[in-house]
Order: sequence, then structure tokens, then C-alpha cells
Amino acid sequence: MVDLSKTYTVKEVAEVLRLHVDSIRRYVKEGKLKSFCFGRKFLIKGETLPILLTIILSKKRFGTPYKKKPNR
Repeated sequence: MVDLSKTYTVKEVAEVLRLHVDSIRRYVKEGKLKSFCFGRKFLIKGETLPILLTIILSKKRFGTPYKKKPNR
């Protein structure tokens, strides 16, 4: 269970959501997941995790857009 008042490291969020650490870092870099730096670590507030969860579920439900290959 996730405590919404707690802060989590990228690794902890990845373990909870069963995603790769690089995926969580990418969400932070893209601005989909708000975080702040404490030293060299990114910390993520528990209150932002439901937002990330809705993004992940919408991708699984609707899929990612299909990109056609250019004709040669």
C-alpha cells in the first residue's frame, strides 16, 4: 500500500508500480511525474502516484499510437 503523505525514491516507485527504474526516470524527465532533488536523488511525493497510475493504465487500455513507417 502506498502512503500518500510519504516521499519515495525512484527505485521504490518502480518496485511499487512494477516498472523499470528508467521508465520512472523518463516520466520525471518528461514532466509527467513531479519530483524534487535531494542531493543526487530524485524524491517523489506519494500524492503524485495516483496521477502516474492513471497515465499507465490509460496507455495499457488504449495502447500507444501506431506510427506508420514511411514508404520508400
